[in-house]
Amino acid sequence: MKFLISADSKYHFDKNKYTNCHQLKKYNNFINDSLNVNTPPGKLKLYIDDHQPSTINHQPTLGLNPGASYGSAKRWYPEEFARVASELASQYDIVIFGGPGEKDIAMDIEKSLIEKGVSNYQNLAGNTTIPELINHISNLDLFITGDSVPMHVAAAFQVPTVAIFGPTKDDETSQWMNDKSIIVKQNLDCQPCMKRTCPLKHHNCMKQIQVNDILNISSIESNKIILQENPVDMRNLLNDVISLVQNSIEAKGLKLELIYNNNDINCIRIDDKLVKQILLNLITNSVKYSKDGTITIDIDITTQEVLIEVSDEGI
Repeated sequence: MKFLISADSKYHFDKNKYTNCHQLKKYNNFINDSLNVNTPPGKLKLYIDDHQPSTINHQPTLGLNPGASYGSAKRWYPEEFARVASELASQYDIVIFGGPGEKDIAMDIEKSLIEKGVSNYQNLAGNTTIPELINHISNLDLFITGDSVPMHVAAAFQVPTVAIFGPTKDDETSQWMNDKSIIVKQNLDCQPCMKRTCPLKHHNCMKQIQVNDILNISSIESNKIILQENPVDMRNLLNDVISLVQNSIEAKGLKLELIYNNNDINCIRIDDKLVKQILLNLITNSVKYSKDGTITIDIDITTQEVLIEVSDEGI
């Protein structure tokens, strides 16, 4: 197609040249190579000509985005979104988003909310322009979404986001540089398959994500989490988490260093599922933003607390 372009300088993006990093870094590296510059990627920015603060909601606003245009494999289930929304309706006003092709999904959520007696919601699926959608997302206090374009819009405004990933590569297409983003995924052997529909017909990457997984993460943002404490061996927990990201670490040629500052105490009472999810997100972010170097996990355990620090040499 380049022969149809009259520009003096023409460049072609070779997807086989730019691999093993986030999509944004791939495009940024391509531009740097093409223009012979060395500009590091920054946070996403979107500019709205006429930004309107929300005037329709009387309490914090939760956005739900159940759709994903790539295919059904990327979608968590409408009934599960509705269960999450009904549990959070006392804390948030609910806004349902979606494109014209996702009205049915949004309507399923709306019907379920009505059945559950939830009335403080709006269904905007198929009823917003792109600028209106951007404006609505920018006003959210919490966003629960799949891997989608609206997810990246939320990153541009640093909206606290729970991003649900199934068949796609979260280290390549998750939110870019949103410190308030948490990824929820299962880390199954079949992930990421990158298929539009589940080739194994079970869709476990989404089916096994529980409502409580989302509620626990959402509760962190509202400071209302209820901890489920259990006696846990921290070494075993950490080894479990590392096993989930080991392939990604090796694929990028990164090194992993573990530092235990107290070898005498291993077992402590914590919410193991929550700690595992948080630790997985921290390490995943380190892998995502590191081109090379070492990821260091520094653990200091006492009888009263666990201090875990994850550091890297990335952005």
